[in-house]
Amino acid sequence: METKMLKLTSPYKPLNKAPEQLKLEESNKPLALEKQQDFKTQFMNVRQSYQRTEQQKMQALREQCMNMEAELVKIMVNQMYKTINKTDFIHGGQAEEMFRDMLNEQYAESIVKNTNLGIGESIYRQIMGLYR
Repeated sequence: METKMLKLTSPYKPLNKAPEQLKLEESNKPLALEKQQDFKTQFMNVRQSYQRTEQQKMQALREQCMNMEAELVKIMVNQMYKTINKTDFIHGGQAEEMFRDMLNEQYAESIVKNTNLGIGESIYRQIMGLYR
């Protein structure tokens, strides 16, 4: 088997000049510490600007407790569907299992929003009791 080499039509020419260095604009220079503040002070200022208020923290905690309740209800709904006997006559395979899982998740969220099971509220009150 013979290998053929590809012949270049234009000869290789090395660069005669060094590449020009780009001029940095004023905006690209490293920023100096504002008003001679140290890094710790600047970090604390930025951190305080992103901190949540107490009310926002309580709302986020309540939402997480409701999400926990939804997960518990989802587990309950999944276990209830496992008790139903499936026949091989109409079985959707893996696609049906994925759909059933998403459907159960929606059922759980709907149950949590529309009924008052009280699990999430109970978890919230228990956590708040620990912090007070």
